[in-house]
Amino acid sequence: PDVFEYKVQWSLRGGNVYPTDTSWTKGSWQGVSLSPPVKPVPIQFEVDLEEMKALKLRNVTLQLRYKKLGKEVESNLNISLYKKEPFLQKTLYMDHYSNGYAYRLIFTHQEKGVLALPWQSNINTGYVFGVVPKELRNGNETFIRTAIEAGKILLSAGEGEEVDKANQVLDRFKDLVDK
Repeated sequence: PDVFEYKVQWSLRGGNVYPTDTSWTKGSWQGVSLSPPVKPVPIQFEVDLEEMKALKLRNVTLQLRYKKLGKEVESNLNISLYKKEPFLQKTLYMDHYSNGYAYRLIFTHQEKGVLALPWQSNINTGYVFGVVPKELRNGNETFIRTAIEAGKILLSAGEGEEVDKANQVLDRFKDLVDK
């Protein structure tokens, strides 16, 4: 009578049940402590609007990839030169075991179009400053061509939605992002 078995599943927004397959765990009457499978992580994104204006950059997007309920999902924070607000904050819900996320900056240049930079990881910090790379500031044509090509194949899963397997990036940063 002192021991019982239990299973834990979470029913989250949208009717998602996580995990879908659970096993029985032995418990005792002293109590069972449960914690949700995700944690809130505030993300702050900031840019220098004057530098963007001087470089003819009209928009910058912070594209984020992170683990939520064991799946890679995407969120975006977008700053436009015309809104004159250089700072955004958003709360993401990431897996408890996750140390961080992958991100990249996507600039829109008034003449060159969309410029997507390479993916990077961010560990244990919720702040990203949108640094314009020196290669872009200096007009490095090779760098700019590469960014333009990457900008032509932007694939987005939609806000907070799972990224399809072929377009996932977190496996590149597995040692840094996963605990």
